[in-house]
Amino acid sequence: MQRAHGAARRPPVRGAPRRIRWIEAVVAESAREGAKRLFADVLEGRTSSFQHETAIARRGGELRLVRWTTTLLRDGHALLGIACLGEDVTERRHAEQEHRIARAALDSSGTAIAIGDADGRLLYVNDAFLRLWRYERAEQVIGRSALEFWSDEAAARAVVDGLMNEGRWIGELAARRADGRAATHAVQANLFSDPETGTVRMIATFEDVTELRSAEERLVEAQRLARVGYWSLDLATFALTWGDETYEILLLTDVVMPGMGGAQLAERLRAARPRLRVLFMSGFTADLPKALAPTGGSLLHKPFTPSVLLARVVEAIAGGA
Repeated sequence: MQRAHGAARRPPVRGAPRRIRWIEAVVAESAREGAKRLFADVLEGRTSSFQHETAIARRGGELRLVRWTTTLLRDGHALLGIACLGEDVTERRHAEQEHRIARAALDSSGTAIAIGDADGRLLYVNDAFLRLWRYERAEQVIGRSALEFWSDEAAARAVVDGLMNEGRWIGELAARRADGRAATHAVQANLFSDPETGTVRMIATFEDVTELRSAEERLVEAQRLARVGYWSLDLATFALTWGDETYEILLLTDVVMPGMGGAQLAERLRAARPRLRVLFMSGFTADLPKALAPTGGSLLHKPFTPSVLLARVVEAIAGGA
């Protein structure tokens, strides 16, 4: 061996090859060469100790993961032998792997997720949470009270208290986002216990429902302002047929159509229903507002999104009320 602490080079320990034959008996075949190299480094004096994890095969063929701590035993400069202690870490490594998988799933989820302690302090948030609340880094929110992220802290406190008592809470709250903009978030929260310590934790998912609730409110308002009925126009005779009931409705029509333009259609319908609201649609903009002025209708330029269409419909109906 190489000199260690001033010792002269010595021949390998007698019987050393026999002392590593147990590798063939217990170490899994795929890990044997690596284990032999590590033991050879110790026997040849290239290292005095090492720690290594390797798979071993039990008699029944079951594989277990063992963490080895191997050290040379000396009496002064004399080498007495090798101490090798093995610890079965199979369950620990499996738990660590499951934790990594679960953490990766949370991190990559498109749903905003937060985990907090029993006092409501945030311990974990994923990227979707940061995007929803308009933060850039997790460090900006970790450790803060969950109450700080809601406009009505008293209502948020009631949610936390209810969660601790019932173990679950589902509802909606007005959020306090980093950019200062108002938002409504749907919340689903549950309690769970840390599998290692038994400590109670909170986990919650969040969804931005601001646009959905706003659209629902606009739709309710539109329904209040207008009673929708029916009418039909015979394109051959241009004869109008109305339902038997009285209706206050909105005409949504293209400006340019075959046979009869939108302005002519509006005039024809308004002759029978003077209170009819009219909203024209067109991809052409030149001189259209001026040409449509006599009809009293408004113009919606194409293209447009469903939310823009809904807003303009509500505006047209409300304007004619």
